[in-house]
Amino acid sequence: MTRHIAGIVVAAGGSTRMGEPKQLIEVHGRPMLQWVIDAAAASRLGRVVIVVAPDSGELRAAVTGGRATFVINPDPATGTMSSFRTGVAAAGPAAGYVKLLADQPEVTPADIDALIDGWDPAAHSGAVASYRGEDGHPLLVGGDALRSVIDEDGDRLLWQLLMDGEPARVEIDRLRPIDVNTPADLAALRERLAQRPPAPPTA
Repeated sequence: MTRHIAGIVVAAGGSTRMGEPKQLIEVHGRPMLQWVIDAAAASRLGRVVIVVAPDSGELRAAVTGGRATFVINPDPATGTMSSFRTGVAAAGPAAGYVKLLADQPEVTPADIDALIDGWDPAAHSGAVASYRGEDGHPLLVGGDALRSVIDEDGDRLLWQLLMDGEPARVEIDRLRPIDVNTPADLAALRERLAQRPPAPPTA
């Protein structure tokens, strides 16, 4: 039986370390966030929710949501868990939820699908992507496990939940996607993509 797995794209951050809205930074001709949205849309995820801040008019005008739904986190300053919680509420009941970061354009539909395929809810509370042995995003949290922490805050809360429950580790044979938090991270991403330009996801 097919399990319904929802996707939550966390895109409400203020990009304080970058100094400009990193979701809008162009990566190979497209806003960084667009790559993440398109990867989610082209995967086997069920409902996809993009969580944005209240002042997200420019952001929403710059990207195409496609089959995804935009929802607003009224208080994103409380941390990424509040955005994830907002997305989960909008997505509704699901067997599991995949957390996607707005600043990781290297994540592909195949990565997301591998996470879905690699998760056995009878054996694991969730799943994490393991890039040549290095854990990273995206991550999948089972709906049952999530209920125990859904009302708590903490940017590392989901990681801790999964690590405590011995998650499935889904091996992906390449370097871990870069989290673009600073100008140095962006430079590293562009240097890497100059060697291996990403192919636009297709639904």
